[in-house]
Amino acid sequence: MGPAAQLLTAATARPGIGRTVAPALWRADGEPPVTIPRDPAREAARDELSKGMYHENDPSLLQRALNAFWKWVGKLLDAASSATPGGGLGLLVVVLAVAALAAALWWRLGTPRRTPLPALSAQLRREGQSLHALLFGPPPRDDTALIALTDQLDALEREVRRP
Repeated sequence: MGPAAQLLTAATARPGIGRTVAPALWRADGEPPVTIPRDPAREAARDELSKGMYHENDPSLLQRALNAFWKWVGKLLDAASSATPGGGLGLLVVVLAVAALAAALWWRLGTPRRTPLPALSAQLRREGQSLHALLFGPPPRDDTALIALTDQLDALEREVRRP
C-alpha cells in the first residue's frame, strides 16, 4: 500500500481527522499538484483546444457572417427605436412614412431611367465629350467656349425637365 492510500485509510479510520488530513493528499507543502509553468500550460491548452473534435459543430463562415449582420441590424433597430418617440411603434410609423414618401415620389416622377439623359448623352458622344466632362470639366477658355457650354447646359436642363 502506497503512502497516499495509507494516509487515506488513516483519515477514514478516525472520525474528525479526515478534514485536516485530506488536504495533505494534494501535496505536503500546500502547493497544487500541477507543476507546469504558466506559459507551457497555456500553449498545451491552446494546442488541445485547437483540435478538430472541439470545432465540429462550429457555425460556418457564412453562418457567422449572417449572425454578425443580424446582430448589427438588431443593434441598429434598438438604437433607432430608443431614439424615436414612441419606441418601436414610433419607429414603425417613421419607416412607413418614409416608404409612403418614396412611393409618392416614384409615382410622381416615374421610373428612374437606366441610361440618364439618352439624347444628350448621344449628342455629347457625337461631339466627343462625356456628361461628366460637361458638368465637372475645366472652365471655358473664352467667350465662344462659354456660349457652347451654356447651350449644352440648357439642352441638359430641357432634357431633365422633359417628362
